[in-house]
Amino acid sequence: MVLLFNSMIEAKNPADFQQLTLSIQEQLRKDNSLSANSFNCFHPKWFGISDDLLVDDTICRFCGYKLSCEKFQVINHDSVEIFQLDDSSYPEKSIVESCFDGFDINGNPERTDPFMGFSSQAGNARKLFLISVANFNKFSKNNSHYKKIEPAIGYDSKFGQPIWIFDQILLNEIHKKNVLKKIQKSLSSGNFKGLKQLLFQSDEHRLRLIAIELGWCTQDSSEEDFEALKLILNRIAHVLLETSTSLKNLVIQPFLPYIDHPPNHGCSGTLNLVIRFLQFHSNILSYYSSSPMRLNDILFESQDRLVKSMISDISFVFDSLKSDDKIFRYFPRFPMIAFVPNDKMDGLELDFASGRIIDVVGSKTFEPLLLIDGLGHNLELHGPWSKC
Repeated sequence: MVLLFNSMIEAKNPADFQQLTLSIQEQLRKDNSLSANSFNCFHPKWFGISDDLLVDDTICRFCGYKLSCEKFQVINHDSVEIFQLDDSSYPEKSIVESCFDGFDINGNPERTDPFMGFSSQAGNARKLFLISVANFNKFSKNNSHYKKIEPAIGYDSKFGQPIWIFDQILLNEIHKKNVLKKIQKSLSSGNFKGLKQLLFQSDEHRLRLIAIELGWCTQDSSEEDFEALKLILNRIAHVLLETSTSLKNLVIQPFLPYIDHPPNHGCSGTLNLVIRFLQFHSNILSYYSSSPMRLNDILFESQDRLVKSMISDISFVFDSLKSDDKIFRYFPRFPMIAFVPNDKMDGLELDFASGRIIDVVGSKTFEPLLLIDGLGHNLELHGPWSKC
């Protein structure tokens, strides 16, 4: 596509220019199905076509005839529609419009898109969404154990879990065809005899800290409980690493705590993998605990007690990273502009589990509001905010 576009710009004669424009149009039609807002081309004869030619805004933007086309003059002046997700008050029109004021390279005033650099949709006509900070928080809480989530890249709207880069790679691998089923089958088999210790001795203290942090154990838990926990995690580590070669590679990659995954007290890559997996799939422990082969297992009662504390209602159970029966659950973290009364500026949180504020604008609104770029998602229809 880039080569075609460059060739069109450098075309030596009108015939080549016209032919390359038609080639770009055909490529766009092949790569992207036409949008629902398609329409008939205003100048099909310029392309040597006598019949109707169905196009959309994207095709018009790459059209070589656009500067002479009256339709493109409308498309080129992109507008955004602001849809309210709740019944909060609307900020002053002048304040909203000021967000779109900018300057060109010569210092002349021009309209700009405040989400440029934060959204691939910036510069295009689209819907933006308005909601109060209170309702945004209410319908997309951070249910994880980690509150410093600046580097998180996504959000599971069903279980309130921020997603980090490490998690996305892990979940993409886990949810490849049959991988999760293989893990479930291996845990159900209960065949754990003769397994070598995969966790390092240096992990022992760190595991205690993490287990207490996650609520799996307490400060008063017995040594037997911690031994049982090490036993469970070592077995799950074996299952994960034997199921997927990619996961073996994942544990040796130089991921950084606080950047690529939540802080892990410096534990090994293997322990970090198991911890992150169980936080998203704690329900899978039910396959482990129900195995008939474990009835005579060592530390059986301690293991059973621990499993019950580790299985959480807040679990990340996906058949697909993007949807569950077409009900969207996984979203990127949205860029947002906050309209905030001057007397409520102090204490405004900039990072939310499902979004981050990129700009703050003083306003006379009754309460803080968020203007959200949905990054291609229609929040009016998808996600918990549609319930407002």
